[in-house]
Amino acid sequence: YYIEHGHKAVWPNTYPHIFEEITWLVPSGSQIPRWQSLWRTFSPLLWFLILLIFTCGTFTIWLLHKSTGESIFSVFLSSLLIHLGIGVRDRYKGFVATLFFMIWLFYCLLINTAYQSEFFRLLFNPGHFSTIQSLKELEESH
Repeated sequence: YYIEHGHKAVWPNTYPHIFEEITWLVPSGSQIPRWQSLWRTFSPLLWFLILLIFTCGTFTIWLLHKSTGESIFSVFLSSLLIHLGIGVRDRYKGFVATLFFMIWLFYCLLINTAYQSEFFRLLFNPGHFSTIQSLKELEESH
């Protein structure tokens, strides 16, 4: 470069003789703690839908048991045990009540299996936090 009357200009036929290439090595992100796998198995939307279906299913079971005088806490506990894959002693009379209970058992079996498989996958390989991508993230990391 040379300056001519306050303007920068490039010397004609110039060629740089030294090149420097800088490589910035950034360590990978730290491993995500394994205990966070308890809720990372499903997305927040799916957790919300599971809670909604659990509430509706428990209310429906309570309506089916209402004539027997069973308390809502007992129905809630029964519904929770079914969700966890533990057997309960329930007897239903009528086609609709039996069909609902069979569909409820099938749903709980599917959700329980999906949770366990994803949970064990995350226990063995929990993943890593994202790596540093910019100088601002590097400043915030210390």
